[in-house]
Amino acid sequence: MRTSLLWFAFGRILGVSRKTHEASRAEVRELRSIVEALKKAKLKLEEAYAAQRRETAALRGANERLAKENETLAEHVKTLVGINRNLGRELHRVNELLACRFDSPATRERALQNREVHVKHLQRPSGANKRFTAKDITLAVKVARQEAEH
Repeated sequence: MRTSLLWFAFGRILGVSRKTHEASRAEVRELRSIVEALKKAKLKLEEAYAAQRRETAALRGANERLAKENETLAEHVKTLVGINRNLGRELHRVNELLACRFDSPATRERALQNREVHVKHLQRPSGANKRFTAKDITLAVKVARQEAEH
């Protein structure tokens, strides 16, 4: 109340009416509420920015981990490609073996004399020994090559 009386007195001296004074106070209150709203909005923006920075850092870390994992997988792929090449070579050797004709008695005799390949390996495997082992294939291919040279 004192402030109002003082303001009224000074307002009269300065030529400002009471209505103008009340309007000014209302504008000041409105401006203060706007300032408070802006402060709250600023805090929310700062929180959102901090959350975004944390998320960006986490994504960077995840990206680095994925890059390392990608490099590891690339190395595994290179290893698998090498294994695939080796398997291709072995398959070629198997195809050579299967393409060779071991039906001739001379081939069997030579194999028995050299003791490199037994007769059962020169024929199709049967029974419990249905597959050629790598050693069998290697020896049979060696005999087939020797036969081709002679």
